[in-house]
Amino acid sequence: MICPLRASLLEVRPLLREACMERLVHAIGDALAQAVEGAVLGKTFNEMGAILLCDHTRRLSDALSSLLVSGSTRAEFSRLNQIAFLLNAGSVAEAASIFMSGGTAGLTGADVGRVLTLRIDFSAAEVRDLLPDFEDDGGQG
Repeated sequence: MICPLRASLLEVRPLLREACMERLVHAIGDALAQAVEGAVLGKTFNEMGAILLCDHTRRLSDALSSLLVSGSTRAEFSRLNQIAFLLNAGSVAEAASIFMSGGTAGLTGADVGRVLTLRIDFSAAEVRDLLPDFEDDGGQG
């Protein structure tokens, strides 16, 4: 997905002022991050899937950042990176500890709970026990 997008952006780069190109890349990064987040929240993950999500998210962000003269698309991908990071936790307790220490600044307790229930090996009951803000909607667990 990223190669054709990157190629298209490289084609228009000479036609745009630097500031316009920067805004375009940031806007595309924001839209992609939101779209991927929406897709991620509709899936379930095992440990390997969580690792792949983290890797692919990083590659997408890095590819878009490489088109910028300065800065990165880190801000646009921050929520998605936090979601991928939580999904990579070894246990619900580890993820809850990350959340409690402020490692997921862009996510609420309810968000963290919802994300953790996407891992097929994490139970909704354990998530509820460790994250009081989480209200299970009867979905997975």
